[in-house]
Amino acid sequence: MGFLLRYLATALVGTLLIYYGLPRLRPLLAERFPAMGMTAPRDTAPAGATPVAARLEPQPLSACAEPAALPSPASVSRPAENAVPAPETSLPEEASTNATPVAPPPGPEVVTQLAYTPSTRRIPPSGTDVTHWGVTLLNAPVFEKDGKRRAETLPGGTLVEQTAATSSSKGEMALCRFWRGSGWAGPFLVATADLVRFPGGRDEVDADELEVLLRYAELNARAEERRKELTRRGVDANPHTAPLRRLKEEYDAAGAEADRLTKKRDAARGAERIRLGDELRRVKEQEPRMRRELESLTRQYEAWKSSHAALTAEPAQDAQLQAIQAQMQALSPRLGNFGM
Repeated sequence: MGFLLRYLATALVGTLLIYYGLPRLRPLLAERFPAMGMTAPRDTAPAGATPVAARLEPQPLSACAEPAALPSPASVSRPAENAVPAPETSLPEEASTNATPVAPPPGPEVVTQLAYTPSTRRIPPSGTDVTHWGVTLLNAPVFEKDGKRRAETLPGGTLVEQTAATSSSKGEMALCRFWRGSGWAGPFLVATADLVRFPGGRDEVDADELEVLLRYAELNARAEERRKELTRRGVDANPHTAPLRRLKEEYDAAGAEADRLTKKRDAARGAERIRLGDELRRVKEQEPRMRRELESLTRQYEAWKSSHAALTAEPAQDAQLQAIQAQMQALSPRLGNFGM
């Protein structure tokens, strides 16, 4: 009987402690839960309502139930020393305002395929100082930088690259390098009248079209040489050509001598002036006679040429020249990009 009374008394005390002590422990439990990464339970009852624990009637304890052990005040008031800290939370990378944008991975490199082969891939540029490029249309004389004539002649259809230009007694001259088939030569001077030129370099020039232009210029030079040959052949066949040419040279020399004597006479004084004046008159007295002979020989030359038309055919009627011109006409439609 004594054991039962002690058991009931203990159960009653434990129940009272739970009933009246739990509301006082609620603030301590609310502080403990956030430290463990949990949310403390909130009382959702409206203001002024009686707490749920207060509204519940105490239930009778079973005779075989053991009393719940209450935590000691010391363990409730102090947080556990080995408590696990709350995990740190961080925003996703895309939500951060200071995050550096990540560039997408590079795609495959786009390679532009040209519809033509640049001429500089077949024939490299002669240098970085090119102002124009061009082609010789005729068999062109070549000069040193000081104006001295070189023994060589550039054939028609030679590729040139100009670096500068100058003026001379022969007209405008271009300082050029010449393509020799395996390398560049020069620079030398060539008359711009013997060239067809284009500004800049050849980077955007179609290599196939350039070859057509070179071929066309080569044919043009051959055609011009054929015309000269036919003209020379007709002239040489005329028996009056040699004396006419010789007399013309004498006439021109007499005119040059008269000019020289006139300048010396005008600068002289006294007896020297008189002597030079007499010599000048003798030279000028020959001029009317030489002019009459030239006129007579010219008439004879033209008469023989008219009576021997078969030997002096016009260049336009020459079969070889016509064949060259036909080849040039076949290439002409492919030269539109060069304005030809």
